Amino acid sequence: MCHHAGPAPGGHGNNKARRNPAPAGVRGPVANSTMPMTQIVAILLLCAIGAWWWHAMQARETAARAARNACRTFGTQFLDDTVALRHLRPRRDASGRVRLLRVYQFEFTQSGGERNQGYVTLRGRRVLDVHLDAVDNKIVPLHRTLH
Repeated sequence: MCHHAGPAPGGHGNNKARRNPAPAGVRGPVANSTMPMTQIVAILLLCAIGAWWWHAMQARETAARAARNACRTFGTQFLDDTVALRHLRPRRDASGRVRLLRVYQFEFTQSGGERNQGYVTLRGRRVLDVHLDAVDNKIVPLHRTLH
């Protein structure tokens, strides 16, 4: 006759011996779910940097679109299909809220031989004006650049 020391398969018995003890330094479920403050701050900082970068790329694309449209309006060629940030400063809008004023520079040509400078000014996400230096030194009205 065979004597079996443990519970029968599928049976219920004392399972205390089967439990794995927690690793050293771990105090239970609460210790595993908390995050040190430095990690929380680091994650928030990375999120803020990511949001800043995303908004900066949107503003840059808005400026490039405005420059492209102004060049098309005046019959000039938008060179390199890019704009470069020249100035960045806080300014208040009409409702008194602080927004970033961005000035982007771009290059265009009238004849294909020379490079002329142009500028796009944004406050927040709104185009304030587009200036083409060699085209009669005029500021391009907003409604002409976005249609």
